[in-house]
Amino acid sequence: MGSKLRDNLSNRYYQRRNLLNARPNLVKALVEDGSDISIWERMLKKACPQKQFDVKPYQAGENRTKSKQLVIKTIIGNGGPLYIGCVDSDLDKLLETERYGQQGGLFYPSHYLFHTYVYSVENLFCLPSTLGDAYTTATSFKGGLDFEELFKLISQTVYPLMITDLYLRHAGSPDVFNVENWGYIFPGEKNVKQTLSGKAKNDIVESIANNVNKYLRGLKQLPAFDEGKCRAYEKELLAKYPFMSQDNCILFVYGHGVFDFVKTLMEEQKQYDFNTEKQEIITAKDMEQPVKNQRIEELTNRQNDIKTVLRSNFDFMTNGCQTYHFIKFDIQQAFREEVAE
Repeated sequence: MGSKLRDNLSNRYYQRRNLLNARPNLVKALVEDGSDISIWERMLKKACPQKQFDVKPYQAGENRTKSKQLVIKTIIGNGGPLYIGCVDSDLDKLLETERYGQQGGLFYPSHYLFHTYVYSVENLFCLPSTLGDAYTTATSFKGGLDFEELFKLISQTVYPLMITDLYLRHAGSPDVFNVENWGYIFPGEKNVKQTLSGKAKNDIVESIANNVNKYLRGLKQLPAFDEGKCRAYEKELLAKYPFMSQDNCILFVYGHGVFDFVKTLMEEQKQYDFNTEKQEIITAKDMEQPVKNQRIEELTNRQNDIKTVLRSNFDFMTNGCQTYHFIKFDIQQAFREEVAE
C-alpha cells in the first residue's frame, strides 16, 4: 500500500493539494531520516521565510540504508518546486561528473535536490569554528582545546588519503577506501584520554597520521593507482571545487566518523575538566564541607549530554560557513525561479 501511495505523489499532486487547501506556499520536503528533520527544516526556513515547509523522512520499515537513493529516485521522477528532496552529499558532489554526468548532474539546478556540499549534516554540526562554543554550552568549561587549529592539522593529515581514495573512485577502481574505515583513522577513547593527560605515546594527530599511512600504503599498491595521474586529478578537483582544501577537508570525509570522534574528544575533555574543578573544590581549605557538597552538585548539574548539544549545534548558519551559504543560495535561487515562471 505504501509504495502505491508514494507512486501517486508528485509535484503536480502537491500543486492540487495546495490549491484545495488554500496553502500555495506549502512545500513538501523529503529527507533521509528523522534525525535530519530539524537541520533541514531550519535551513529551509532561514533561506525562504515566506514559504512553509513540511519536512518528512523517506523511511519505511528497514529501508534506512536505502533512503537517500529513494529520495533521489522520487524527486528526479516527480519533484518540483512544491516537492523537493534534501540529502547528504556524501561523495556524490565531488564525483558528480563521474556518477551522474550523463544525467546532467544530480543536484540542483539539475533537479530539485538540495544537498549539504560537505559530506553530511554531521560535518555541519562539527564545523571546527563552532566547537569551542558548543563545548562551553555542554559543560560550562572553556576547555583547553583549540578546535580550529586541531582540525586544521587533522585535515592536513588525512588529506592525502582522501585525495587518493577520490582518485581511485574517479578512475573506476573496484578497490577503494571503505568509508566506514574512517572509524579506524580517528583515535578512540583511550588515546584521546592519554593525550589530554599528557601520557600518550603518540598524540591525536600522530595517531591519525600512523593510521592514514597504513591505509595509504595499501591503496597506492593497487593496480589502478598512478601517482602522476593522481596529482593531475587533484589539481583538477581543487580547481573545480575550490571550497574544499587541504586545511578543511575534514568537512568532506565520512560525517558519522567525524561526529563520533568529536563526541569522544569532547566527552574526554569534559571528564578531565570536571575532575580538575571537582578536585579544586575538594581541596579548598577555606570552604566548609556543606558548601563543597553544594558546589560539586551544581557542577554536576551543569553538565549536558555532548551528543545532544552537537546535534543542536546550528552555529554554522551564523559562523561564516561557506558551504552553508551555498546551500542557502541554491534554495533561494530555486524558489526565485519558481516565482519568475
